[in-house]
Amino acid sequence: MEGKGISNLLREGECTLNFPSSDLWSNVERIAPTTGLSLVSEGKARNGYVHVGDKFALGAFTGIGSELVRTPRIAECPLQMEAQLLASHRSAPDHTNTEPPHLIVEVGVLKIHAHSDMVLPGTNHIDTAKWNPLFYVFRHYFGNAVDLGKSFRAES
Repeated sequence: MEGKGISNLLREGECTLNFPSSDLWSNVERIAPTTGLSLVSEGKARNGYVHVGDKFALGAFTGIGSELVRTPRIAECPLQMEAQLLASHRSAPDHTNTEPPHLIVEVGVLKIHAHSDMVLPGTNHIDTAKWNPLFYVFRHYFGNAVDLGKSFRAES
């Protein structure tokens, strides 16, 4: 269950959350069957995973320094968040399943970075008409769906 990313988060207590746009789906897919762990577990190897030491290069991503945490951000991702670990919780073991329990992590966002072309001019608000996030749903990649409407709390 614990790959290199989660072990780094638990050890360092901080991370970056990089939110790709839908046009980056093939970059994300390039790194999907990889692990940063040099020793690939038997289960992962059976599922086609291989070790890659530099996922940034493989995914054609550019690492850029963060301001408040040591973990680099991905320059191509239009939205990036620097965060610190607040808590981690293991789910109860499922005795009907051979998979290990899940780990749920809670992080607090320290700083948000957004590409300038995604921000409403003169504000620090994301222009939702320009934000096309990548969604991974049931092993398929999706971009934005049709805007269905605003909640009563949305700005005009």
